[in-house]
Amino acid sequence: MDKAEIKSNLKNVNQWTRILYMILFAVIFNVASFVIGAVVLGQALFAILTGGQNDNVQKLASGLAQFIYEIVSFLTYTTEEKPFPFNSWPEVEDVSQSKVEEVAVEGPAEDAGIAK
Repeated sequence: MDKAEIKSNLKNVNQWTRILYMILFAVIFNVASFVIGAVVLGQALFAILTGGQNDNVQKLASGLAQFIYEIVSFLTYTTEEKPFPFNSWPEVEDVSQSKVEEVAVEGPAEDAGIAK
């Protein structure tokens, strides 16, 4: 790279705008990580008190996990798509109890194709 190219890159407004968005999403990432911690604690307490999971909290956790994935993808230049609130909130699949039981019965070894 020569000096003229570096100087041109430093004057590129699009790069500086992206960096500002990256700083914003780095802060949002930290807040979302704190919220995930609160969701984990809440779900654990709910499971202790009721003996099962709370489906609404599970759906929130799935959405937050996808949101955090989108933030990390943006921060690492994997995508140019800005996450929520600049796009819609991530769609999450309903994880029914039957899917959870199915995974528990089959176990991770069969899912990964590993012989027992």
